[in-house]
Amino acid sequence: MSNKEKILRQLNIYFNIRMTEYHGPSELIRRFGISKRTLHRDLDDLRESGLLKLKYDRKHDNYILNDESSTEISSDQSANTVEKKSGRFKKRYTKKNAADKRKGGNRNEDEMISARRHQHLTRLYRLGTLIFSLTPTDTEAVSEYLYDLEMYHFYIHELMKEDPEKYTIDEAPDKPELPDITDLKAEYYSIFPYSSERTRQRDFETLTRAGFPIHYDRRIKRYIYEPYD
Repeated sequence: MSNKEKILRQLNIYFNIRMTEYHGPSELIRRFGISKRTLHRDLDDLRESGLLKLKYDRKHDNYILNDESSTEISSDQSANTVEKKSGRFKKRYTKKNAADKRKGGNRNEDEMISARRHQHLTRLYRLGTLIFSLTPTDTEAVSEYLYDLEMYHFYIHELMKEDPEKYTIDEAPDKPELPDITDLKAEYYSIFPYSSERTRQRDFETLTRAGFPIHYDRRIKRYIYEPYD
């Protein structure tokens, strides 16, 4: 299984745990069609990335989510704090590499594995954070705006041309104003200010493939986020 498929599954396991009351190992294995070993590896990644803190309730065969397990970014929380959290991975694996070198291990191979794991956990944390931190778009308000805009243009460009005496500019409907829609691109950089534009693009693409669609609407020149459809 590729790393791309793995991160999509892990994001959905994370979302499932955060959004459901019952998400024990038996349920997660059944729901995602994975082995017990794969589930444990996925949960290890989610824990180590900093997204989840879980404890197992053996009596009810359920995982209990620690209340501190949250990636929602409050207004007074510095974006630097979020960035520094993922930086812990790098420090941890740097120490591991140093220990491996002292033991005479395969330096290049160990460094590559540690670098890949650090990259995966950092990305997993970033994507998991975005799922619950990006502002969902009010698609109903967008639809109403686009409908009103279409009616406005129809009056101006069709009816007024067809019968300018009957359909005057004084009788024209007011041009609708764009509803207050969060600029998701700007919001992304407020959370992860040191990410590159290419990283932002890849993150939006990955979230879309994982079932948390983000797409750019040229009509309103905004990204649309519909996480729960």
